[in-house]
Amino acid sequence: MAAFPLPHTGMIVIEYAVRIDHAMNGTGSESDCKSKLNNDNDAQYPLFFDFLCWVMGMMLLRRLCIIALIVVLVVPLVLIAHESGNEDWVLADAIPPTGEAAALLMFAAMAIGPLARIVGMRNHWMQWMMQKRRWIGVAAFCYAALHLALYIVDMGALDLMLAEVGAPGIWTGWLAFALMALPAAASNDRAMRLLRRRWKPVQRLLYPVVALTVVHWALLMYDWAEPLVHVAPMLLLYAVAAILAFMKPGKRTST
Repeated sequence: MAAFPLPHTGMIVIEYAVRIDHAMNGTGSESDCKSKLNNDNDAQYPLFFDFLCWVMGMMLLRRLCIIALIVVLVVPLVLIAHESGNEDWVLADAIPPTGEAAALLMFAAMAIGPLARIVGMRNHWMQWMMQKRRWIGVAAFCYAALHLALYIVDMGALDLMLAEVGAPGIWTGWLAFALMALPAAASNDRAMRLLRRRWKPVQRLLYPVVALTVVHWALLMYDWAEPLVHVAPMLLLYAVAAILAFMKPGKRTST
Protein backbone atom coordinates (compact mmCIF):
# COMPACT_ATOMS: atom_id res chain seq x y z
CA MET A 1 0.00 0.00 0.00
CA ALA A 2 1.32 3.45 -0.88
CA ALA A 3 2.29 5.58 2.10
CA PHE A 4 2.05 9.31 2.62
CA PRO A 5 4.59 11.32 4.69
CA LEU A 6 2.67 10.69 7.90
CA PRO A 7 1.29 7.12 7.62
CA HIS A 8 1.67 6.44 11.33
CA THR A 9 -0.69 9.30 12.14
CA GLY A 10 -3.22 7.89 9.71
CA MET A 11 -3.09 4.47 11.38
CA ILE A 12 -3.66 6.07 14.78
CA VAL A 13 -6.86 7.65 13.45
CA ILE A 14 -7.94 4.28 12.03
CA GLU A 15 -7.23 2.64 15.39
CA TYR A 16 -9.55 5.05 17.18
CA ALA A 17 -12.15 4.75 14.43
CA VAL A 18 -12.16 0.96 14.81
CA ARG A 19 -12.54 1.17 18.59
CA ILE A 20 -15.39 3.66 18.34
CA ASP A 21 -17.18 1.52 15.74
CA HIS A 22 -16.75 -1.61 17.85
CA ALA A 23 -17.97 0.13 21.01
CA MET A 24 -21.03 1.73 19.40
CA ASN A 25 -22.22 -1.13 17.20
CA GLY A 26 -21.05 -4.06 19.27
CA THR A 27 -20.94 -6.24 16.17
CA GLY A 28 -17.88 -8.25 15.32
CA SER A 29 -14.57 -8.24 17.09
CA GLU A 30 -12.08 -5.42 17.01
CA SER A 31 -9.64 -7.56 15.01
CA ASP A 32 -12.35 -8.22 12.38
CA CYS A 33 -12.91 -4.48 11.97
CA LYS A 34 -9.17 -3.86 11.59
CA SER A 35 -8.82 -6.58 9.00
CA LYS A 36 -11.64 -5.06 6.96
CA LEU A 37 -10.04 -1.63 7.06
CA ASN A 38 -6.60 -2.97 6.17
CA ASN A 39 -7.85 -5.02 3.21
CA ASP A 40 -6.78 -3.11 0.08
CA ASN A 41 -9.19 -5.09 -2.09
CA ASP A 42 -12.26 -4.22 -0.02
CA ALA A 43 -11.54 -0.61 0.94
CA GLN A 44 -8.97 2.16 0.59
CA TYR A 45 -9.71 3.71 3.96
CA PRO A 46 -6.14 3.42 5.33
CA LEU A 47 -4.79 5.27 2.30
CA PHE A 48 -7.54 7.86 2.60
CA PHE A 49 -6.95 8.39 6.31
CA ASP A 50 -3.20 8.68 5.74
CA PHE A 51 -3.80 11.40 3.18
CA LEU A 52 -6.40 13.14 5.35
CA CYS A 53 -4.15 13.12 8.40
CA TRP A 54 -1.20 14.33 6.34
CA VAL A 55 -3.24 17.32 5.14
CA MET A 56 -4.53 18.05 8.66
CA GLY A 57 -1.02 17.66 10.06
CA MET A 58 0.42 20.13 7.56
CA MET A 59 -2.36 22.63 8.33
CA LEU A 60 -1.70 22.28 12.06
CA LEU A 61 2.05 22.60 11.51
CA ARG A 62 1.57 25.79 9.52
CA ARG A 63 -0.59 27.25 12.27
CA LEU A 64 2.00 26.33 14.87
CA CYS A 65 4.74 27.92 12.77
CA ILE A 66 2.71 31.12 12.44
CA ILE A 67 2.19 31.19 16.21
CA ALA A 68 5.92 30.57 16.74
CA LEU A 69 6.75 33.40 14.33
CA ILE A 70 4.43 35.81 16.15
CA VAL A 71 5.99 34.81 19.48
CA VAL A 72 9.49 35.47 18.12
CA LEU A 73 8.43 38.90 16.86
CA VAL A 74 6.87 39.83 20.21
CA VAL A 75 9.59 38.40 22.50
CA PRO A 76 11.84 41.53 22.43
CA LEU A 77 8.91 43.72 23.47
CA VAL A 78 8.01 41.32 26.29
CA LEU A 79 11.61 41.30 27.55
CA ILE A 80 11.75 45.09 27.51
CA ALA A 81 8.47 45.30 29.41
CA HIS A 82 9.80 42.80 31.93
CA GLU A 83 13.00 44.81 32.46
CA SER A 84 10.95 47.95 33.04
CA GLY A 85 9.81 46.45 36.34
CA ASN A 86 13.27 46.90 37.86
CA GLU A 87 13.64 49.69 40.38
CA ASP A 88 16.69 51.23 38.70
CA TRP A 89 15.16 51.06 35.21
CA VAL A 90 14.89 54.29 33.21
CA LEU A 91 13.35 55.00 29.83
CA ALA A 92 16.75 55.29 28.16
CA ASP A 93 17.41 51.62 28.97
CA ALA A 94 14.78 50.60 26.41
CA ILE A 95 16.38 52.50 23.52
CA PRO A 96 19.29 50.10 22.70
CA PRO A 97 17.22 46.86 22.85
CA THR A 98 14.51 48.22 20.55
CA GLY A 99 17.14 49.33 18.05
CA GLU A 100 18.89 45.96 18.19
CA ALA A 101 15.57 44.14 17.72
CA ALA A 102 14.81 46.29 14.66
CA ALA A 103 18.23 45.59 13.17
CA LEU A 104 18.16 41.83 13.80
CA LEU A 105 14.66 41.43 12.39
CA MET A 106 15.63 43.43 9.31
CA PHE A 107 18.72 41.26 8.78
CA ALA A 108 16.57 38.13 9.17
CA ALA A 109 13.93 39.35 6.71
CA MET A 110 16.56 40.24 4.10
CA ALA A 111 18.38 36.92 4.56
CA ILE A 112 15.33 34.94 3.44
CA GLY A 113 15.67 36.10 -0.19
CA PRO A 114 19.20 34.76 -0.84
CA LEU A 115 18.44 31.67 1.24
CA ALA A 116 15.51 30.92 -1.08
CA ARG A 117 17.79 31.26 -4.11
CA ILE A 118 20.27 28.83 -2.54
CA VAL A 119 17.78 26.21 -1.36
CA GLY A 120 15.33 26.64 -4.23
CA MET A 121 11.76 27.88 -4.32
CA ARG A 122 10.42 24.35 -4.71
CA ASN A 123 11.16 23.77 -1.05
CA HIS A 124 7.90 23.93 0.91
CA TRP A 125 9.37 25.78 3.88
CA MET A 126 11.11 28.34 1.71
CA GLN A 127 7.78 29.16 0.06
CA TRP A 128 6.24 29.62 3.49
CA MET A 129 9.13 31.82 4.66
CA MET A 130 8.97 33.95 1.52
CA GLN A 131 5.29 34.52 2.16
CA LYS A 132 5.88 35.51 5.79
CA ARG A 133 9.04 37.60 5.47
CA ARG A 134 6.83 40.67 5.03
CA TRP A 135 5.70 40.17 8.64
CA ILE A 136 9.31 40.19 9.81
CA GLY A 137 10.10 43.33 7.82
CA VAL A 138 7.08 45.21 9.13
CA ALA A 139 7.93 44.10 12.68
CA ALA A 140 11.46 45.43 12.17
CA PHE A 141 10.08 48.82 11.15
CA CYS A 142 7.73 48.86 14.15
CA TYR A 143 10.66 48.27 16.51
CA ALA A 144 12.62 50.98 14.68
CA ALA A 145 9.69 53.39 15.14
CA LEU A 146 9.50 52.49 18.83
CA HIS A 147 13.26 52.98 19.08
CA LEU A 148 12.96 56.47 17.60
CA ALA A 149 9.93 57.36 19.73
CA LEU A 150 11.74 56.37 22.93
CA TYR A 151 14.74 58.45 21.88
CA ILE A 152 12.57 61.52 21.24
CA VAL A 153 10.77 61.15 24.57
CA ASP A 154 14.04 60.60 26.42
CA MET A 155 15.63 63.71 24.88
CA GLY A 156 12.57 65.75 25.81
CA ALA A 157 13.43 68.88 23.81
CA LEU A 158 13.88 69.67 20.12
CA ASP A 159 16.94 71.85 20.66
CA LEU A 160 18.75 68.97 22.37
CA MET A 161 18.06 66.66 19.43
CA LEU A 162 19.16 69.29 16.90
CA ALA A 163 22.35 69.88 18.87
CA GLU A 164 23.52 66.29 18.37
CA VAL A 165 21.94 65.46 15.00
CA GLY A 166 25.24 66.25 13.27
CA ALA A 167 27.05 63.43 15.06
CA PRO A 168 27.68 60.46 12.70
CA GLY A 169 26.21 58.03 15.19
CA ILE A 170 22.95 60.02 15.23
CA TRP A 171 22.28 61.17 11.67
CA THR A 172 22.97 57.66 10.35
CA GLY A 173 20.09 56.44 12.50
CA TRP A 174 17.74 59.19 11.30
CA LEU A 175 18.62 58.53 7.67
CA ALA A 176 18.25 54.76 8.07
CA PHE A 177 14.78 55.19 9.55
CA ALA A 178 13.71 57.61 6.78
CA LEU A 179 14.84 55.20 4.07
CA MET A 180 13.32 52.22 5.87
CA ALA A 181 9.92 53.92 6.04
CA LEU A 182 9.44 53.76 2.27
CA PRO A 183 9.84 49.96 1.86
CA ALA A 184 7.73 49.44 4.99
CA ALA A 185 4.92 51.59 3.54
CA ALA A 186 5.15 49.62 0.29
CA SER A 187 4.99 46.22 2.00
CA ASN A 188 1.44 45.43 1.00
CA ASP A 189 -0.35 44.08 -2.05
CA ARG A 190 -2.00 47.39 -2.91
CA ALA A 191 1.35 49.19 -3.01
CA MET A 192 2.78 46.46 -5.23
CA ARG A 193 -0.07 46.93 -7.69
CA LEU A 194 0.26 50.72 -7.68
CA LEU A 195 4.05 50.86 -7.96
CA ARG A 196 4.40 47.93 -10.36
CA ARG A 197 7.95 48.02 -11.72
CA ARG A 198 8.94 50.77 -9.29
CA TRP A 199 8.20 48.49 -6.31
CA LYS A 200 11.54 46.63 -6.57
CA PRO A 201 13.69 49.81 -6.54
CA VAL A 202 11.80 50.94 -3.43
CA GLN A 203 12.58 47.65 -1.69
CA ARG A 204 16.25 47.96 -2.68
CA LEU A 205 16.48 50.98 -0.38
CA LEU A 206 16.97 48.41 2.37
CA TYR A 207 20.54 47.80 1.22
CA PRO A 208 21.77 51.28 2.24
CA VAL A 209 19.57 50.95 5.34
CA VAL A 210 21.61 47.91 6.38
CA ALA A 211 24.89 49.79 5.93
CA LEU A 212 23.60 52.84 7.83
CA THR A 213 22.24 50.63 10.60
CA VAL A 214 25.57 48.87 11.10
CA VAL A 215 27.41 52.21 11.24
CA HIS A 216 24.80 53.70 13.59
CA TRP A 217 24.98 50.67 15.90
CA ALA A 218 28.79 50.54 15.92
CA LEU A 219 29.35 54.25 16.56
CA LEU A 220 26.86 54.47 19.41
CA MET A 221 28.04 51.27 21.10
CA TYR A 222 31.76 52.00 20.42
CA ASP A 223 32.04 48.45 19.12
CA TRP A 224 32.17 47.29 15.48
CA ALA A 225 32.38 43.60 16.32
CA GLU A 226 28.81 43.13 17.57
CA PRO A 227 26.90 44.62 14.60
CA LEU A 228 29.26 42.97 12.09
CA VAL A 229 28.78 39.58 13.73
CA HIS A 230 25.00 39.94 13.50
CA VAL A 231 24.96 41.10 9.88
CA ALA A 232 27.57 38.55 8.75
CA PRO A 233 25.13 35.60 8.17
CA MET A 234 22.99 37.75 5.87
CA LEU A 235 26.04 38.95 3.91
CA LEU A 236 27.33 35.38 3.65
CA LEU A 237 24.01 34.18 2.20
CA TYR A 238 24.07 36.96 -0.38
CA ALA A 239 27.64 36.04 -1.32
CA VAL A 240 26.82 32.33 -1.71
CA ALA A 241 23.68 33.13 -3.74
CA ALA A 242 25.69 35.41 -6.03
CA ILE A 243 28.38 32.75 -6.55
CA LEU A 244 25.79 30.08 -7.36
CA ALA A 245 24.03 32.41 -9.78
CA PHE A 246 27.33 33.16 -11.51
CA MET A 247 28.17 29.46 -11.81
CA LYS A 248 24.86 28.53 -13.45
CA PRO A 249 25.13 27.59 -17.13
CA GLY A 250 24.34 30.55 -19.35
CA LYS A 251 25.02 33.06 -16.57
CA ARG A 252 28.78 33.17 -16.98
CA THR A 253 30.17 35.64 -19.45
CA SER A 254 32.44 34.32 -22.15
CA THR A 255 36.08 35.29 -21.95
